[in-house]
Amino acid sequence: MGIHLLINVLVTPVGLNKFKIDKVKDDSDTFRIDRFLTACSTLKEIHWDTVQIYLSLDPSWKHLEPQIHLALLKLFPNAQILGERLESRSAWERATLNYSSDDIVLLQANDDHALVCQDPIYFDSFIQNFLSDNTLLIAGITHFPEMQAMVKGIGSFINGDKRLVGEIHYAIGTQLVRASFFKSWWDLGKIKEETFIFRPDNPFGESVAFSPIEILIPQIELFRHMDGYGHIGMHRPLGPVRNLGVLENFLSPDFELPGWKVAKWPSMVLSLSGRGCDLHQVLSTNDKLEFLRIDVALLQSYWGLKFMPKRTKEIVSINSRSNPVYLFFVATITAFTLPILRNLPDWIFTTALRILQLISKNFFAHELSDSKLIGYLGPWRTILVKYKGRKKYP
Repeated sequence: MGIHLLINVLVTPVGLNKFKIDKVKDDSDTFRIDRFLTACSTLKEIHWDTVQIYLSLDPSWKHLEPQIHLALLKLFPNAQILGERLESRSAWERATLNYSSDDIVLLQANDDHALVCQDPIYFDSFIQNFLSDNTLLIAGITHFPEMQAMVKGIGSFINGDKRLVGEIHYAIGTQLVRASFFKSWWDLGKIKEETFIFRPDNPFGESVAFSPIEILIPQIELFRHMDGYGHIGMHRPLGPVRNLGVLENFLSPDFELPGWKVAKWPSMVLSLSGRGCDLHQVLSTNDKLEFLRIDVALLQSYWGLKFMPKRTKEIVSINSRSNPVYLFFVATITAFTLPILRNLPDWIFTTALRILQLISKNFFAHELSDSKLIGYLGPWRTILVKYKGRKKYP
């Protein structure tokens, strides 16, 4: 039983233009390479049993391939750099032969998803809980606000850690998955042989799909899409983050990874103002005078996509606070901060639909309030996604 990292990416000079990253973009000629190496560098302290890297480069960057390989080997000395990106069912199937069925794999098929977890102990515990529970096949380690909108059940592991689960029938490019399940995605007949597929959520054709199963969801943000979540119309509070170095830095033997700048809400955030911190602090320290600011940031991280006031006690309990008066106070403050205020009309609208549904089962609201997509993204983001075709439906 082991823990393995599988990276499968194409790095090009041009990122997707639907993301607003002007405030975090620097003048480096290798910005997207730096972004990829930053994402990789945040994983270097984890003990991986194997690291396999399938890397393709834009033709204009082919001359930099030796330097990039050296930088990757500096981060992961035992890594296997295996050539071009996996882009077919059969290539994926061959890659999975390296894993035993009871292994787990952190699939990194995006070049810009970085570990931002503010508590390394929690991240390790999350991995170990997933590894020890054979009923869990997949975990949602990135796109934190989307994952929180999918939570359907709350329980505990044997060791007492909280267990949040949702339901899912598809996988995305950055995913923690049990190897036996990962292997099954690429069985002959599951994906057409001629399909061009470089990650499970394939933007160019057939994607990986399966019968609905439980997905383990973290209590705090583990990974972040470094370019942010503009694809679902959410530009804050979990915005884009900067690169932690440039290619030259990652090649230098003396380079020490600077880490993310963390400050307390409402400190300025780099992605919004062009200066300030990368992340707002969401976990308490010994400074009891700052707990309100920390809890507002924590609630914002949960409610950035969908306002969920009923979960206030469960969320704030992460920081060991449960006083009802305080919970109401911090929830009210958070609800009227700009990133969450824009979600209140959706909450009012969907709540009204549920009430109408209770009044009359035959009323038109029945179908609308049961819509998985509306329940997931909210009405206005649903319209944005559905009619602009910017995301696969959950």
